[in-house]
Amino acid sequence: MNEELKPCPCCGSKRVYPHRMVSRNRSRIYCFDCGIGTPYFLDIKDAEKVWNRRAGGIKLAEARNEFMDVVYDELSDDADNCRANRIIDAADEIYEVLHRSGEE
Repeated sequence: MNEELKPCPCCGSKRVYPHRMVSRNRSRIYCFDCGIGTPYFLDIKDAEKVWNRRAGGIKLAEARNEFMDVVYDELSDDADNCRANRIIDAADEIYEVLHRSGEE
């Protein structure tokens, strides 16, 4: 772990830890108290970056753009980006729902 992790953005707990899924060689950051966590990443540094940006009050549109960048980076070996496009489409639907509900 390279970055000091910020407290949980949902419950404020400082009991946040990296969690490694050994069988898939992926890592994420996880709050021990409320259970919220980042998506899994190949590099723990990416999970730390996402956790700390989210905890720092990132706006919804910025979070969406950050997510898109990470998805394309993670799936850049996918020849036609089919998986990346499906994930981005789902993220866009979630963004629209949150945007309409005033979560911006």
